[in-house]
Amino acid sequence: MKVFAVGSEMFTTIFKSIGCEVYTVIPPYTVMEALGKILPANGDIGLILIQSDLVRDMRAELTKIRLKNHLPIIYMVDPPFQPRGTSEGYRKELVNLVTEAQAV
Repeated sequence: MKVFAVGSEMFTTIFKSIGCEVYTVIPPYTVMEALGKILPANGDIGLILIQSDLVRDMRAELTKIRLKNHLPIIYMVDPPFQPRGTSEGYRKELVNLVTEAQAV
């Protein structure tokens, strides 16, 4: 199963570097448009990681998509430029997410 990352260029570059397929969205309101293109075209997606700060106002729409589709799992991830413990901790978190998604 595939893992997709949807977000800004910085966000998607990180995920692309660890083997995910990516969809860069500019401006943020195109996230739902991106999901509309990704979901029907790719039946073997196990996980979609979305940059959390881009979908704050779209949580109700995401919930509707989640209720209609059991797969892929849609998970919101904080962007890497927000304060975290260490960059190494963030990298480990990303690798763990992708590893778990590939096991789905």
